[in-house]
Amino acid sequence: MTDKDIRNQERSFKRLLELVLGDEELWELLNFVAKYNQVFIFSGVIRDFFTGMFSGVRDIDVVLQNTNHLDLLLSNLKNVEVRKNNLGGIKLKYKHLSFDIWGMGETWNIKRNNLKANPYILINTVFFNFSAIVFDFQKEKFIYRKEFLDFLNTQEMNIICPDNPNEPLCIINTLYYRQKYGFAISSDLSKWVKKRYNPAMNFFEVQQSHFGLVLYSDMEIEKFIKSI
Repeated sequence: MTDKDIRNQERSFKRLLELVLGDEELWELLNFVAKYNQVFIFSGVIRDFFTGMFSGVRDIDVVLQNTNHLDLLLSNLKNVEVRKNNLGGIKLKYKHLSFDIWGMGETWNIKRNNLKANPYILINTVFFNFSAIVFDFQKEKFIYRKEFLDFLNTQEMNIICPDNPNEPLCIINTLYYRQKYGFAISSDLSKWVKKRYNPAMNFFEVQQSHFGLVLYSDMEIEKFIKSI
């Protein structure tokens, strides 16, 4: 995979988004938001698109340059379940899909370090290398770090930014992505997991919150820690 390969997939990805939404109202919703704000698609849907491990989408992360028009968005929604998320934004649920929408400046590392909110800073503050990419919805353009290409070419998970507000979830996700996708774990990520792991962490609650169920027992997690 090269930079040229990434560029060649930009229009295809936007078309995929339209197909994934599979509903005129949802597609109109995303375009409505884009009229008032810079919209960036983020996270797993991009990873799965490039790895070819695309088995359907249930969650889409949408990052806005700012949240100035979120109230306007809410006032135009129909048949959509809306609640606040933990990033100062909103979570929308419509049929089979869930949207997390938040302002870029509310991203934990950007806010904590008082950084200028832009997509280039955003991809520097993610935890996993496979998250170091965003899609500029209006410009139909991917913005990414070299480490994202490295991940595509090696299928090895690594760390971009080691500081994270939810370390137990990072540990669980490392196990989850290795098990589900077969991704390898870099030595740096392995060291981070072993250093940050604490058996007193409430992995039960973290999994319930993130997955809606418990996938791994404390014993399975401890066994995983010892194996890497």
